[in-house]
This record gives sequence, structure tokens and C-alpha cells, in this order.
Amino acid sequence: TTGALFGALNLAENAVGVTITPGSVPDAPATLVLSDDAMDVPLVNRVTTTAAGGHQIVWPEMRPGETALTITGTIPVDARPARLRVAVGNPTTWFVRALKRALVAGGISVSGDAVDADDLPTAARAAVMDSTARTLFVHTSPPLTEVIRPALKMSVNLYGEALLRLNSGESGPRTNDQAVEALTTRLTTWGIPPDSVQLVDGSGLSRRDVVTADAVT
Repeated sequence: TTGALFGALNLAENAVGVTITPGSVPDAPATLVLSDDAMDVPLVNRVTTTAAGGHQIVWPEMRPGETALTITGTIPVDARPARLRVAVGNPTTWFVRALKRALVAGGISVSGDAVDADDLPTAARAAVMDSTARTLFVHTSPPLTEVIRPALKMSVNLYGEALLRLNSGESGPRTNDQAVEALTTRLTTWGIPPDSVQLVDGSGLSRRDVVTADAVT
């Protein structure tokens, strides 16, 4: 998946599946079907059907902050269904929508839409972030020995960014700056001088991520 965003809440690598089936005749709109875990993601269909043997090109568009996923392009009338794996826009919104679906499926009534806490009014957001809030459920992820495999073997950058944020502790905002600062402190306790390491993200994509050979040794 290209361009998957990351956050403090992540689910299914923050990506959804989309199947694009051509219309029955040229110039007809194609049919879009989302994977079962994303049926409530709003879709904008801009894929048209072209003549048999034509050129197929379909691509997703979902900019940060947008709620709708747009699929654009063309697909020949005689083509097999095309399948895309598309990054979701807001990872937190994606997560809480899935949580709402799970609660409803479990027989728990949920009123209102699932929303990102960052989008709530100030007073409501403060209530959500209140340290006296009661924990209802705790989910434990697989151990690091399992999580690290897709991060390193399959180079899933999302895992690296999520793991970086674990350095910010069990509570409090999991911002990039706080996580990098905490990781630098951790490395210092391991005897690695702070001036031998410069880290700015968890994926290593930034050209500003540099480590001396002595620090690696």
C-alpha cells in the first residue's frame, strides 16, 4: 500500500480493498465494491468504461483530512475486475468506525457517528482525554518478536512509525517529537552518545535519519 498514514490507532495496516468492475457498455460508470471491513467508507466513483481492448488505468485519491475515497480512471468493457489496496485517509477515524461496527455487531447500541477526538469541540475533547476516564477494555498486541517481522522483512513503514511512538510511554500524547525524544533518552541509557544518532521518524524514510558507524557497533 502506498502512502498509508500512521497514527496512535492503526488497524489492518490502515488500508482497504477496492474491486473495480467495468460497466456493461462503453461510457458506462464502473462498479466499485469495498472490502467487507470498509463498507461504511464513503466512495466517489470517477471510473468510466472504455471500448474493448482499451487502456486500463485506475488510481485512488484520498488526501489527508478527506472522508471520502475517490477512485478515478478507465477500465475496458472486456477487462477482468481490477483490485486495489488503498490507504485510508484518517487512521483514527478508520479505527473508530471499525470499533463502532464491532460494538453494533456485538449487540451494543451506539448512537451518533464515530469521530476522531481531534475533531471534537474543545470541551468534549478535554472530557475524552480526561485522565480520570475509566478503561473499558485493553487489547494486547502480538509481541515485538512477531510485529518486527513485517516491519523489517516486508518493509512496512507503518510498523516502524507505530513502534517509535511506543517510546512515549503508556499514557500521554503519542506525538512524533515526544517519541523521538524518549527514544533518544533510551539510547543514551544504553551508552549511545546523543550526538552519534539523529532520528526524525520511525520508518527511516527521512534523509535526516543518520547514525554513526560507532553507534551501530
